Amino acid sequence: MKRLTIHAAVLLLCVPTHLTVALAQTPPPTRSLYQAASLGDIEQIKLHIADGRDLNKPDDNQNTALALAVVTTRLEVVKLLVEAGAKVDTPSRGVPPILSATIQGSRDIVEYLIASGANVEATDAMGMTALIVATEGGYLDIVELLIANKANVNAKDKRGQTPLSIATARRQTEIAQFLRQHGAEEPPSMLDGSPYGTRGLTPPPGATSPAEPGETAAPGRPTTTVRILADPNEIQVRVAAFPGLAEAIAAVDLNSITEQRNWRQRRTDNRTMLIRIVEKQFEEEMAFVKGIGQAEKAVKTVAAVDALVAARKLRSDAIYDDLREERRAAVLAEKEATARTRTTARSRGRMGPGEPMAGNPANDPYAVAPTRPAPRPRLDEQPDEPPLEPETQSQTQAWLTSDPLDKRDLLSTVHESDLREYDALRQTAVAEEAKKTAAAIEGLMLARQRRVTDITAKMAEEDERLQRLEDRAGATAAPGAVRGRTGRGTTGQEEQGTQRTGRRYR
Repeated sequence: MKRLTIHAAVLLLCVPTHLTVALAQTPPPTRSLYQAASLGDIEQIKLHIADGRDLNKPDDNQNTALALAVVTTRLEVVKLLVEAGAKVDTPSRGVPPILSATIQGSRDIVEYLIASGANVEATDAMGMTALIVATEGGYLDIVELLIANKANVNAKDKRGQTPLSIATARRQTEIAQFLRQHGAEEPPSMLDGSPYGTRGLTPPPGATSPAEPGETAAPGRPTTTVRILADPNEIQVRVAAFPGLAEAIAAVDLNSITEQRNWRQRRTDNRTMLIRIVEKQFEEEMAFVKGIGQAEKAVKTVAAVDALVAARKLRSDAIYDDLREERRAAVLAEKEATARTRTTARSRGRMGPGEPMAGNPANDPYAVAPTRPAPRPRLDEQPDEPPLEPETQSQTQAWLTSDPLDKRDLLSTVHESDLREYDALRQTAVAEEAKKTAAAIEGLMLARQRRVTDITAKMAEEDERLQRLEDRAGATAAPGAVRGRTGRGTTGQEEQGTQRTGRRYR
């Protein structure tokens, strides 16, 4: 009996030792699953998988780890998560992964998701399918891939748009021809508007555009929105009909100087500041419109202004919080890399040629995993918060996936969204016969159009100036170091942005 007791004691002593060794070999994660997915930290993701983490659970912003990997176009991370149990059809903020991959133009990820069982007919809240989104983006290779995998070539979204109606409206002749060859039916009409594309202005679903001067509506059929910016002279005539209105619009537009300067900022990532400045200018313009609407007793238009301002406030706050969290993750990663480099330097004296890179736990046996504070919970969201509406989803993706050092694509996306929202207000004012309010909105839309044109032109001028300086200095750029459209050499931060977004100008 005594001998058995001794053997049992020896066994009990041995168990903790083995457990200690195992724990030492598998350290706890230092990043959240969502940060690791968005940054492409394979080793951290593997630790979460080993811990049995629920890979399909969304974070406080309703993003799944798979969605973050898809949005940042990290195919290796997508494969790792799917193979470990992430569901390929679980939506993030109401958008299925295959749609997010298509929005990014990532054919490889779309192909992998389909091979892993993703539903090619999955839709978002607006009824958009991957084929509709691919057509909007002009991604012929993805269109071909989706149709090869039995995507419905005549699918309709909630606006009644089909891939062919979109391709025809956008003059995408090659895609339109391919769609026709595979059974696409000619659309009876071609509406034009989407949260994912950069197409023209349209009324909201079910709305009827009032006929403009010179436009005749077909009996029993709503007219599509007149492209109000097509004739600036007409807008100026309507504005000039109200004394002092043109000067008042110019004064409001003058306040946008700060916004214009921040859109052109390229040296640092200023998106968290920019989203605030953009919304400040918007709120000033809406206050201007509301004042005119109140003077005209345009009750419905004033109510529409209030509703839009409230919705935009929620949207901008959500985008700001996501940008801030992304920035915190980037700063944390930079601090971790610096700490590991210093630790390695102290341990080795200095690194010699061929030694593993400091700061990479997968290659550096001397790396010390730093501790980090627990992420701060968001106070403005609850776990049971409903998914964000489609426009907020698309705008958030546009801000998060934009190139911080060249925001032309983001500027275009934000501008198109602004025009859609302003035009919806204009339609309300026209229907209410609030002529001065409608003219004020049109004037603001025209001013915004001119601002965007001016900002884009100055960006191009800056690119040309930098290119001339490089040519004058005889600088020879390494392969891939010069950007395809701008001719501007990339910096380390830009290269990091390329890895994060997975796409440049096409």
